[in-house]
Amino acid sequence: MRNLFLSILVVLPFLVNAQVDSSQYYFNMGLFKLYSKKYESAENDFSKAISRNKKNKEAYNNRGLCRMNLENLENAILDFTSALDVDSKFVEARFNRAYCLYSNRNFEKSIKDFDRVIKESIDFANAFFYRGMAKVSINLFETSCLDIKKASELGHMEAEMASEIFCN
Repeated sequence: MRNLFLSILVVLPFLVNAQVDSSQYYFNMGLFKLYSKKYESAENDFSKAISRNKKNKEAYNNRGLCRMNLENLENAILDFTSALDVDSKFVEARFNRAYCLYSNRNFEKSIKDFDRVIKESIDFANAFFYRGMAKVSINLFETSCLDIKKASELGHMEAEMASEIFCN
């Protein structure tokens, strides 16, 4: 209950300042619902925000997160791709797309996206971990261990266990 109250306090000023028919209004409503784990309703609000502003990379990314949580990975990948069409250096959207590709067992494409994430953000532990796990999935054990160990050095919680299983 306290978290809900704090979320309302964070979002309320944005809602008051946004016009009811604006992209920002629907974006803010979507954020509130996303944080409240009301993914279908949030997805709808982000769609309305996008229809009013096709260049809103954050709306595409957040709608992708909703779709990912609803296990609609194909459409989530499309949303993350749309966010990257707006801004090709949007690291969060690239990581999210890579993770969806990984979850969808498209390991080669996920590795390419994880490569770009790591190039843009060298200390992104999750990118190293999941790139390593994608490499394990296609039997690239030698290079996967370098990634998993790097993720462990960066503090990734599961990387140490994965290292013990795949790299010894």
